[in-house]
Amino acid sequence: MVTSPPLAPATKPKAERIRTPNTSSLRIVPLGGVGEFGLNMTCYEVGDERIVVDAGAMFPEADMLGVDLVIPDVRWLKEEPEKLKAFVLTHGHEDHIGALPYILGQIQAPVYGTRLTLAFLRAKLEEHDLTGKIDLIELRYRESTRIGENFRITPISVTHSIPNSAALAIRTPGGTVLHSGDYKIDLSPVGGERFDFHSFSELGEEGVLALVADSTNADRPGSTRTERSVSENMAPIFAASPRAIFCATFSTSVHRLQQVMDLGAQYGRKIFVLGRSLERTFAIATEQGYLSPPERNLCAVRDLESVPPNERLILATGSQGEPLSVMSRLALGEHRQVQVEKDDTVILSARMIPANQRAIQHMVNHFCRRGARVYDENSADIHVSGHAYGEEMKTLINLVQPRFLVPVHGEVRQQNSHRDVALGMGFDPDSIFVLETGDVLELHPQNALVVGKVPTGRVLVDGKTVGETADVVLRDRQHLSEDGMLIAILNVDHKTGELLTDPEIVTRGFVYVDESEDLIAELSALVRDAFEACARETREESEILNAEIRRALRKHIRKNFDRFPLILPVIQEI
Repeated sequence: MVTSPPLAPATKPKAERIRTPNTSSLRIVPLGGVGEFGLNMTCYEVGDERIVVDAGAMFPEADMLGVDLVIPDVRWLKEEPEKLKAFVLTHGHEDHIGALPYILGQIQAPVYGTRLTLAFLRAKLEEHDLTGKIDLIELRYRESTRIGENFRITPISVTHSIPNSAALAIRTPGGTVLHSGDYKIDLSPVGGERFDFHSFSELGEEGVLALVADSTNADRPGSTRTERSVSENMAPIFAASPRAIFCATFSTSVHRLQQVMDLGAQYGRKIFVLGRSLERTFAIATEQGYLSPPERNLCAVRDLESVPPNERLILATGSQGEPLSVMSRLALGEHRQVQVEKDDTVILSARMIPANQRAIQHMVNHFCRRGARVYDENSADIHVSGHAYGEEMKTLINLVQPRFLVPVHGEVRQQNSHRDVALGMGFDPDSIFVLETGDVLELHPQNALVVGKVPTGRVLVDGKTVGETADVVLRDRQHLSEDGMLIAILNVDHKTGELLTDPEIVTRGFVYVDESEDLIAELSALVRDAFEACARETREESEILNAEIRRALRKHIRKNFDRFPLILPVIQEI
């Protein structure tokens, strides 16, 4: 049971002015990852030094036209760049490292992380021409590393859906904070890394001022199932599959990939890998020793036709129904190298993210039209979460006995549920802080208070171009003012699915139509070609069709004009 002496309720000052910290106080400032899923980023400040834990991205929402990625706004850090001593990473998922290549282009500091995490980051830095420009420093479990004058970091092994994940013990003159990162308590994990109960218990004996902890599954009672159960539940599906098996999971779910490959080898199947992100994970995880593909069963995609369908296992990207992913193309019969046929098996071994449910269901329906047998988390126990449920959260709280609790990594509902979990254990309600992005929480041994708020927000990324504002409306206005808008209007026969007229091109702020008739005709023809290149099933899926048209126009305009107009296809069924 965790108890704490009474405290005055946390209050926010009316003004946004922040008090000057003293050298012994510890401040926690979430720059993302509270009140939302993704964008995980937390700043710790002592005196005139700061470290930032994680720098995650978020995929754009449906109304963010032309946006590839969303990252946290770091304008506050850029105001005093000399204070930032390091970025420290907990693990290699996109929602924890995806923003770093963009942020490191604005404010540079050494990056600390475990071996596999840095390997994933290194591949990203290569894509952004930052190789050799950023110091990458490896952290090892249970070994302390000093950063600046006020921080000493010790990574602690946790189990999660990606190997080499770590919680961080952050020791400062103002006290010790445990930043959990993403975790679950898996007592029989795949791979050799285990949840380090001993180190957490020792930390609790030493004294923990605050626990900053993952809240993703706080509203789920009980405990997560072990990752090993996935293999046990998939085995009957493999045994009963008469033809090819197609399996999709998150590309960085290394343990899941290992289990699926082991099952493939067990049932005598040749293994093929489709999708760039998946191929990259294979290369990195294998090189680092965290993935062991059965070499005798691993085949190149070019050899697929020489293998009978009943001996094929195809690992692919696109578990969330992303419009241009391998699985979406397979569902529509548009993949150039392989087709899904009657009695094939499709396994979607991943959590169905709520925002993607519609796209996933459309993809599943297309697979079913082709006669495939489809298994997902709703129809079979072929996925387990990598995040702690309520009982595991209680275990971590009991192990480390924190003075204060700060729920992060979740929407407000999950943060409040995490609070309720602690309250059910007897935790002092005034010692729990459900923060908003930008809140400045100042901690002392016997009290804590939100003392102000720093400017934060979301920055939109289009390709490698990082937006200058985090507000969606202002970002769209800026985009329009600089590069204009191009609308492609297609009139489609409702019965036949064919174009009734040539596509109409309307522009605002891109070119002057009356003086650009040849260009408009050229773009209209380009849109027609993109439309006619799509199969009938693709034309029925407006999101996928729009993505194909937008991609064709964007590629042509960037290549020939070096411009980035907002492109909006409009499909009118008549």
